[in-house]
Amino acid sequence: MTFWIAGLFFVGRMFIYDQQAETKEQSQKEAIQTLSRAAISKSFYIIIWPSLFITTFAGVTIMLRIQAYTQGWFHTKMLFVILLILYTLYSQMYRQKIKTAHSMSGIMLRIFNEVPGLLLILIVFTVYAKNVFAGLSATAVLIFLVALTIFLVKLIKGSSENTSKRKEETESK
Repeated sequence: MTFWIAGLFFVGRMFIYDQQAETKEQSQKEAIQTLSRAAISKSFYIIIWPSLFITTFAGVTIMLRIQAYTQGWFHTKMLFVILLILYTLYSQMYRQKIKTAHSMSGIMLRIFNEVPGLLLILIVFTVYAKNVFAGLSATAVLIFLVALTIFLVKLIKGSSENTSKRKEETESK
């Protein structure tokens, strides 16, 4: 799992470099984007996908062996693992999308890059605090995470709207 997360961190940083290259002059932009996109592609096929499959296989094997699927904490952990897999799939789709244009700002990409670390902490904490994650506690944690996500999205939208308004004001002057 560590290699999987490390690969996602690296890819997230490469997305940021690729997006920042848009402001450079053409020759620098092409050089940076060529290198970052090649690094992203290689990271997915050499590090991220093999690590994801090995981690999933090992996790399913252990889950079946110790019958963890019968315990409440495990369902919460599986939710976080599924979110990490969905994050990986979205990163792969974003890799394809940046060939035409970036749809996320630099700030949004930086926040996006923190998601795997947060999910890793939640996965490890869930296993560490097995007894806490029974029944209502798990539900309360999920509600908190949803509320936190909504707050962060609103915060990001607000900051990007303010940035675009300031940019329009400076251009009109």
